[in-house]
Amino acid sequence: MCLPATKTPYVSRLIQLSGDVELNPGPDTRQSTLTRTGELRPPASNVDEPVMSALREIHIKVPHFPEFNSKVKDTIEELGGNVFPKLNWSSPRDATWIAFNGSLKCSCPNDVYLLLKSSDYVTHDLTKPFSGCADDGQDSIEVQYELVLRKWRNVIEGMEFRVFVRNRNIIGISQRHYTNHYPHIDKMKVEIQQEIEDFFKEHIQQTFPDDNFIMDVYRRKEECILVIDFNPFGESTDPLLYSWEELHASNDVPVAVPLAEDGDACLGIAQCGLLRYVKSSLGILPNPMHMHRMPQDFLDLRSGADVNKLVDFLQMERQSQDKNSGNKNK
Repeated sequence: MCLPATKTPYVSRLIQLSGDVELNPGPDTRQSTLTRTGELRPPASNVDEPVMSALREIHIKVPHFPEFNSKVKDTIEELGGNVFPKLNWSSPRDATWIAFNGSLKCSCPNDVYLLLKSSDYVTHDLTKPFSGCADDGQDSIEVQYELVLRKWRNVIEGMEFRVFVRNRNIIGISQRHYTNHYPHIDKMKVEIQQEIEDFFKEHIQQTFPDDNFIMDVYRRKEECILVIDFNPFGESTDPLLYSWEELHASNDVPVAVPLAEDGDACLGIAQCGLLRYVKSSLGILPNPMHMHRMPQDFLDLRSGADVNKLVDFLQMERQSQDKNSGNKNK
């Protein structure tokens, strides 16, 4: 079951280790607003009265949750004016393309709502949270969704790492942002791994409520490790420089360095003990978030995943050609 990924063990422990502020939206109109098809309209409390009157005249229903909206606004101010939003499991990191600043940095409630509404990850958590689980299909399980707002901090991406834990033992550590090459990781690889292991043994190993999980950490400075997030140990979480075949076949021992088809070590990817990282520009991988910047209709047409859309497109193209041909004959 995936319930350990919800608030009780994951978010509460995260708050203890990183000082988050959590808000509870509850299973009401706020959740339906995020999953409703169509453009996002700001809550009524954020809309001027003349605009509200105009919307009422054309019978457009505007979401209305003033108390929650006010709480989000106050929390943003308490946390310094800028926050990072996420729900129980996922952050809307696939929706940064729609934000004015191109990031998850939110300075007002509307910024938060826009990212949540535009995220496929968030929609998945709200509509199919147990997809891919061994007990998928148990619709009777009620999930208490929560919005977690965290103080925005500017971080050095080259110091973020993902830790894979199985049966309370670390089986692998990966560079978090594999779309870049950070030379300092190769120079500090021994110290980085040792500090992450020491932090895990002291704060996480015997206290975390799950035996299998994934932890994202940030090495703020020497001997200072901060927890960014906890994730379920499963295919819904990006394995980064590892693969899920490797992780599942590890037999609870550290995963060995990846090999290419010819048996040589993968170009540009290196491993020191538990830590796997991009050693040179040859190991840089494409950013998977870029695929979310293209409309789903375009992706379906390109891959042929939706036959009906392809047929409609060809019919439109044929009609356009017939129309142009008719104009030329006039």
